[in-house]
Amino acid sequence: MILTEHAKLPAEALKRRPPDLPTDLHPQAAEMFVWMAAHAVDKIGDHAENYIDYSVPVTGLALTYCLVAVEQSTTKPDFSRPSHPDPSAHAAFGGQLMEELNREQHARVQQGIWQSFFDIKADIAQHRLTRRRRGSALMMLDAKAKAALLEMLIGRRLSELSLDELNHALASSPEMLHFLTQSDPLGWLKFEQAMGVDAERLAALSGFLVFLEFAAVQVKHSYWYDEAKLIELWAVYVLAYPQYGAITGQSIVDALTRFSMAPSEAATTLIHPPFYLLHGKFLRNPCFINAQGMTASLLTIAIRRHERDWNNTLGSSLARAADTLKSLLPVLSRLKVAVRRKFPGGDVDLALYDTQTNELLVCEVKTVYDKHNVDSLMHRFEEAKVNVDKAASQLEETALAISGGKLSMATIFGEKLSAPKAVHKVLLTWLDPVDLTMGTEYEEVMCMNFSIFICLIHASQGNVQAVATAVRELRNVWPVALSRPLDLGQPELTAELEVQTNLLDRRSDLERLDLSPLSRKIIAHMGSVDEVAASAQPTSWISYLSDSTRVLRPSTP
Repeated sequence: MILTEHAKLPAEALKRRPPDLPTDLHPQAAEMFVWMAAHAVDKIGDHAENYIDYSVPVTGLALTYCLVAVEQSTTKPDFSRPSHPDPSAHAAFGGQLMEELNREQHARVQQGIWQSFFDIKADIAQHRLTRRRRGSALMMLDAKAKAALLEMLIGRRLSELSLDELNHALASSPEMLHFLTQSDPLGWLKFEQAMGVDAERLAALSGFLVFLEFAAVQVKHSYWYDEAKLIELWAVYVLAYPQYGAITGQSIVDALTRFSMAPSEAATTLIHPPFYLLHGKFLRNPCFINAQGMTASLLTIAIRRHERDWNNTLGSSLARAADTLKSLLPVLSRLKVAVRRKFPGGDVDLALYDTQTNELLVCEVKTVYDKHNVDSLMHRFEEAKVNVDKAASQLEETALAISGGKLSMATIFGEKLSAPKAVHKVLLTWLDPVDLTMGTEYEEVMCMNFSIFICLIHASQGNVQAVATAVRELRNVWPVALSRPLDLGQPELTAELEVQTNLLDRRSDLERLDLSPLSRKIIAHMGSVDEVAASAQPTSWISYLSDSTRVLRPSTP
């Protein structure tokens, strides 16, 4: 019945629209909405029970549409700090949040992220996670891989950095910007000129936005800012980060203006701006910092504002990111690496050939990222940005050309090499730790982001066979989950949901899996339920170990 009702929902029912607010809108409504969003973000971080179903990007979308209603109102605003929310504003924000949650849950059912069951005896609906979107040991590698990439790019271990140096390194986002500034330096320079902000100011701006959040928590001042207030706060920030002393306060205000949006523009683009431009002032968005990586969010706004300049520069040259990827791989005698090779009927973005195992990785490189970070809009990333169907087809065509003798190793690598014993297909995406081919018809195509790929090649010392084996294994080892109540907005229907933790099964159970040495080495550094004190353990973990055992069981002749 649940699935049937989801399928019957008309598109109009899922359309985003501002809440209906009274004509005599409270004059402090805008900041009331912001304070409620900030409260939700704080509770989401604490995993508070009433907000556990929500994410920061979902909350940000609800806030944007509430502010659209304010933007459309003719009520004269009051910029003094509200002491508590007006009942109509409180109800509107809660309703908007629930509507966003409904869209998320609908998308999860429709896209096969959740599998729905009903336990007749217990009279309870159950939503279980499918393989399609479970977090896996491969995706758990992302945090460590990004840290390792950051160390590689700055040439220092993170443990050696002072707190200020670490904050600066993180704000600079080299794991993202490196693939822009180095893949096409001239294109990046032209795009900097078009958007009016260079890489240094992007880093400065990211750090300043974190500082504003910190200052607001300490001083508890208003979410409204004007130019004078921002310039004053910039002067305070520069005292802590004198390397930005040459950047004037007015320059930072100009940069902030370039990345700020009216609520109606933010609603049209479904983008989270650092500030809303409303009533002639800057209204800080409490969802911005945690909705996505800050540099990615700022870049998304810049691309939107300067789409033609982007298309004429980096948008048309990011295939060169494959060259940058190559520069970050280890130089080994056993490993041959080629980039951007064309052949009749197709092309190869990146290829790695192991002369010891005679195995080959062919990679489709997609320098794109999910700019929304919500499940209801995930299809935009999969279909419009990555185009998984097309990428998988291109990889299959390349593999067939190699196996059919139409594409030789000499054509790819410029030297005579034996025909590969195995060809492994890989889809690489820029930032997001999401396995887009898992649980689909293209599951034979491995999928990971740049940092995980770089990490695995280094960890294997160029052993292509070991990498292919480890990816297959790690993407089929899943952290344990817990079952918790799920609010479906229907009091007559009790429901529960599987929610994954960041812990793997007990190590004694993992030992029973048929895993390769590289996989065992990787998961040995991941958390396990063994690290949870017995007194803190829930009554039951939900383990997917039987799924792992079935998938990883050696095939019999």
